[in-house]
Amino acid sequence: VFLMESSNLLKPGEVRVVDYRREEREQTDKEPAPLRIVSWNIERGFQQEGVATQLECLQPDVVLLQEVDVCCDRTGGRDVGAALAQQLGMAYAFVCEFEELRAPERERYARIGQGGGIHGNAILSRFPIHNAWAIVHKHQPFSWEEHGAAVAEPRKGARVALGASLDMRGTEFAPVEKLVCYSVHLEERSGLVGRYSQICDVLCDAVDHSGHDERVTQVIA
Repeated sequence: VFLMESSNLLKPGEVRVVDYRREEREQTDKEPAPLRIVSWNIERGFQQEGVATQLECLQPDVVLLQEVDVCCDRTGGRDVGAALAQQLGMAYAFVCEFEELRAPERERYARIGQGGGIHGNAILSRFPIHNAWAIVHKHQPFSWEEHGAAVAEPRKGARVALGASLDMRGTEFAPVEKLVCYSVHLEERSGLVGRYSQICDVLCDAVDHSGHDERVTQVIA
């Protein structure tokens, strides 16, 4: 069980990067291989063991996770994403979207569960994470701080996407030198225009981080 001290929790918009890879990958002259990428909304990590088992079967190169709990009562105080990265032996980046506030109204809904920790998006990689950053969406069609309690989810924070630059040099995926990945959770309490505005934030960021460099590949999920 991977537990996180509440005193060490990130604030909304902050990013943490940890390398749990067990060994550095050696340079290779192999032919280009398919790149295995998994995107998964893991619903806070209620089924963490099942998620880990499935990912071990899939053997992905990169995992983009949404709805990842850290230190929440509902998921046993675990750092869900870090535990998965450690079990799989992958580098790990996490961005905090929300502080999940404890509140009596949460107890009415098992799907929501009790808070007490933080919640966000994560990227796991078997390649080194050179850099990771937060994209705080300019348009927030639903204010969780103002209206979250009305839907039994009192929170502090806002929707934030996670970007990461992965170092692909010396891998079988040459001539790609850098893989820019995004783990995105668009606002669920929004119509098409709100979601379109948020995905535009990510697309603009993607241009800033790669331009027209053919050695850079991007993935948004």
